[in-house]
Amino acid sequence: AGSGSGMLPDDGGYYVSFVGPPPEYDFSLVAVRFTPERSSCGRHVHTSWSRSHGYGRERDPHTFRFEGGAGGGRGRGTPDRALKVWHSNFETMRGDVAGGALMGRFSSPRAALAMSEMPPLFREEGDLNVDADGTFRLKLNPGDVYTVSTVNVGGRKEVDETKKKKGEEGKSRGDNFPLPYKDDFEGYKERLWPRYFSDRVGLWEIRPEMESSKPDDDDDDD
Repeated sequence: AGSGSGMLPDDGGYYVSFVGPPPEYDFSLVAVRFTPERSSCGRHVHTSWSRSHGYGRERDPHTFRFEGGAGGGRGRGTPDRALKVWHSNFETMRGDVAGGALMGRFSSPRAALAMSEMPPLFREEGDLNVDADGTFRLKLNPGDVYTVSTVNVGGRKEVDETKKKKGEEGKSRGDNFPLPYKDDFEGYKERLWPRYFSDRVGLWEIRPEMESSKPDDDDDDD
């Protein structure tokens, strides 16, 4: 890969990397592959370009390289320890039954059956060693989502039902955020997004109010 984030070279996918603050400088990378038929919101979907450039094809492993030399896990360089790997594939789990079960649209036992037939998500794949030249390789099949990280405390955990209903101080979850929430959108700099808003499709930004044009009474003489 040529930079910290971007599209996979000549392929149907993306990757993004993160570096934590000092002194640990923990590193994480998330990479995803998709097919045009299954990703209706992706770029170049359902076009001859996407197919000619390999979206959805089997590929050799992609090579990622750390820049900056040996970092010993304490700087901007190659970690001195193996990377932890977690894997999901969202194309093998797709389907009306599985999707409905995930969204809670089916009652048991149909939902239980659908969930039992689904592949595991965010499954730990073991360690991935970094070569002496600072490179490591990932083979991504269509639908794969890989997380590679120096953080070794990841994984799925059971939810504590008492904390799910109550916060650490005994407050309900709803008390942690004021509802209903109001904002007059004053005091922001122009072209910045307001508090608690996040861009998904389109753009939220602060702009000055446009004065509405008013009809001129003098024009009503005729």
